[in-house]
Amino acid sequence: MHPAGTLMLSDGAEIRIRQVDGSDRDALLAGFQRLSPESRFLRFFSGVPQMPDAVVDRLTDVDQHRHVALGVFDPARPSDVGSNDGLGIGVGRYFVSAADPTQAEAA
Repeated sequence: MHPAGTLMLSDGAEIRIRQVDGSDRDALLAGFQRLSPESRFLRFFSGVPQMPDAVVDRLTDVDQHRHVALGVFDPARPSDVGSNDGLGIGVGRYFVSAADPTQAEAA
């Protein structure tokens, strides 16, 4: 089980936040499939209908030091991939700069 935390939003809804790892591959792909064509273009600068394996690998190969990623889940909605966390609704991440470890690119 992943270390996770549950937060209550201002409207009373709860979300679960936890570290992303390789086991989140299916949830990431399912989330991509729920994106509109416009959202896909804005996120990936392309209208690709399917996320390439190399991109999925990069986004789920997280060491939580140089590449940190936190997944956000709605435990009140069933997961579309069978996760006990609920429906995946977002990911926040950053990549530490190889040239300057005091800087990072957030996404």
